[in-house]
Formats: sequence, C-alpha cells, structure tokens
Amino acid sequence: MERSASCAPHGLDDLFAMVVWRNPARISLDGYAQRLASKDYAARWPRVTIILGKQYVKHN
Repeated sequence: MERSASCAPHGLDDLFAMVVWRNPARISLDGYAQRLASKDYAARWPRVTIILGKQYVKHN
C-alpha cells in the first residue's frame, strides 16, 4: 500500500471545495487579479469559487 503525507496547517477543505483565495502575504490584490485573468481558473474548473478579499465569484 502506498502512503502520502501532506502538510496543511489550515486544512484541505478549500482544496476539496474548489475554493481559490489570495494569500495577502505573497501577492497584492492587483497582482492577484492579473494572475486570475492569466490562469482563467473558471474555464478550467467550472465549479471553482474565487475569493477576492471580502467578495467572491461563484462559477457553476
């Protein structure tokens, strides 16, 4: 049997729920908006929820 390990101090709930958040320690809001536009997550994963600060964009 194969085993894998993960280090997820804040849990894996967002990963499995397909929620994308900005990490304010790593990227500015403008940089995050540019990254979202370039990655086009919604086209790749139609059920993704993108969190923009206190706002969110739900794609179904």
